[in-house]
Amino acid sequence: MSVRPLVLGGAAALCLALTGCSTSGQPAADAASGSSTPAGGSSSGASASSTQATSQAPSTTAVTTAAAAPTGQCSTIDQATAATILGFTTKAGISSKSGSADPRFLKLDGCLYENATSGSLGYTVVKVDAAAAAGMVAAAKAKMAGAGSQVVVFTPGIANSVAFTMHLPHGVDSQITAQAGDRLLSVASTRKDGDAAKSQASATAAMQALIAAG
Repeated sequence: MSVRPLVLGGAAALCLALTGCSTSGQPAADAASGSSTPAGGSSSGASASSTQATSQAPSTTAVTTAAAAPTGQCSTIDQATAATILGFTTKAGISSKSGSADPRFLKLDGCLYENATSGSLGYTVVKVDAAAAAGMVAAAKAKMAGAGSQVVVFTPGIANSVAFTMHLPHGVDSQITAQAGDRLLSVASTRKDGDAAKSQASATAAMQALIAAG
C-alpha cells in the first residue's frame, strides 16, 4: 500500500479531510499543478510522539543543500540525497512531467523514491502566487484543528509550514507543506517500521533541502 501527501481542493485550498487519505491523494503542490506524481509508501503501525524526533531520528541538518535550480524529473532531491535523508536506499526516482495546464500553478519538480520493504520519500515543487501559497498553508493549519486521533501535528521548525504524521494500518506517513516565496513545497516520508520520529525528521530534512535549493 502507498500513500501520498494530501490533495488541494481544486486549485485553491488544501484538502485536509483525512478520510481515505491513508490510501489515496497527491502531494499538495502536485495536485495544484494537475500532475499525478505519487509521494510515499506506508509502514507498520506506531504511536511515537513528535517530541521524540530530535533524539531518535536521522539528522535534519545533515542534508541542507540540493541541486541549484529545480528543472523537473527528480532534480531538486536526487536519489543519493534521498537515501541520506531516509537512512536506507531506494529505487530510482519516479516523476511525472513538469509544467501545468493551469498557468497559476507551474510544477517545477516532483519525485517519489521508494524502498518496498522500508518506506519512501516523495516531494513536489510548484511555482504559484505567493499570496495564494500563504493562503493554502493557512487553510491547512485551520483544518488541522479537527484532524482527530489518527493524526499528530508536529513542529518542524520551518516558517510558513504545516506538518503532521498519520498513523496508518501498516505504518506512519509524515507530511509537510510549506510556502517559500512564490513556491509551494510538499514532502512526505513514510516508514514501514512505524518510527514516527524518524519519519518526521526525514520529512523535515527533505523540506530543508527543497528550501535550500531556492
